[in-house]
Amino acid sequence: MVKVHRRLVGSLGTTRPIGVVLDTPFGFQENADELSAKAVTYFADSVNLDMAVASYRSERELGSIEHTRTLALIESADYVFAGPGSPSYALRHLGLSVIPQILVKKLRESGVVTFASAAAVTLGSLSAPIYEIYKVGAEPHWLDGLGVLNQVTPLDCAIIPHYDNAEGGTHDTRYCYLGERRLAIMEDMMDDESFVLGIDEHTACVCDLESQTLEVLGKGVMTIRRHGRSHVITSGTTHPIEIILDIAKGLDSQSGLAHGPGSDDKNVPMSTDNAIAKSLDSSCELQESQPLTFSEQVKILKEAFDLSIEQGQSDGALQALLDLDKLQRDWATETFSSNEREQATETFRAMVVALADLARSGLVDPRKTFNPFVAILIDERSRARQDCRYEDADRIRLALGGVGVELSDAPSGTTWTFAPGSKLSSGIGSA
Repeated sequence: MVKVHRRLVGSLGTTRPIGVVLDTPFGFQENADELSAKAVTYFADSVNLDMAVASYRSERELGSIEHTRTLALIESADYVFAGPGSPSYALRHLGLSVIPQILVKKLRESGVVTFASAAAVTLGSLSAPIYEIYKVGAEPHWLDGLGVLNQVTPLDCAIIPHYDNAEGGTHDTRYCYLGERRLAIMEDMMDDESFVLGIDEHTACVCDLESQTLEVLGKGVMTIRRHGRSHVITSGTTHPIEIILDIAKGLDSQSGLAHGPGSDDKNVPMSTDNAIAKSLDSSCELQESQPLTFSEQVKILKEAFDLSIEQGQSDGALQALLDLDKLQRDWATETFSSNEREQATETFRAMVVALADLARSGLVDPRKTFNPFVAILIDERSRARQDCRYEDADRIRLALGGVGVELSDAPSGTTWTFAPGSKLSSGIGSA
């Protein structure tokens, strides 16, 4: 999301904006200081923004000197960022402080508040306790959110990032690990005015409070969901916030959504989908192709490596390995919400091991090397059998067997292969 951060920082119109990292969402982690340092480095190297750390990890700090310093840092900042961690932990501690009110004031005074992942979950009127439900087994339920979003916009919603998460593989981890079954249960607990605002991974939803518009940026989409019915807002599009509210209301209406701007036929009932399309007009066109995610690039490089090995191209395999090493270094300061970094490291190690194994057996198919010599001996054995020199034929078969070559006689002729388990049988392309 480097481009998004740079754009938001640029919108401040300040020559030297002040930025802070709020560490509350991950304040319970033993490596909280390390995570804060990584965030500071990321913004310095990738966004060209110097960030201080506004540390607030416990209600025990209320009234302390450090707490006062933290509040002063946030109040003076032009740009406030908070990210991964635990939504419920962040709510428990931030909810007792005046920090939410400071954020609301900052937004009303043209500051920028960028909350990602767990921090984003806390901004709405309702928040999902992700860890408690997904990891601990708590029954699906909502927590009261910080309500920052619905104090500065009319959006009364629950924000769910990682909406398109698919790392569960065999089980449903969409909707920030809640999955369809649990989200459906939680939707039934929402009041008549609330809805779900789902934001895909590597995607941003930018609310401009001055123009009262909402813009979707990044690789994925934003989803408006209400009682199991959804409407997708594509990346690269901007819409009035009132239209977003109309869409949410229309999803819950049996008679369809009221006509949007530009509609002449105001008396003909419309389906929800048609009304939404009318309201959004032509602004829902897909944006240009988006850059690949980190995991997608890792997958492509692994496929290139495997193909090079299959084709016996050692240079291609080595280049894929070097490219993966560079990719990991390029993304070293990125904050990941899952185990993408660990998976990439395991992929890199597997590729190194594969190359080491091939250093012993070689990339060339040993059949191609052995075939001219074996063919000569097979011809000599055939002539010995035609001349009734069966002892000579047996000696040739035994000699070939001693080096791991098995012969198979058939009416169409004699074929050969490496014996299973022989050292040569592990060569590329051998049978």
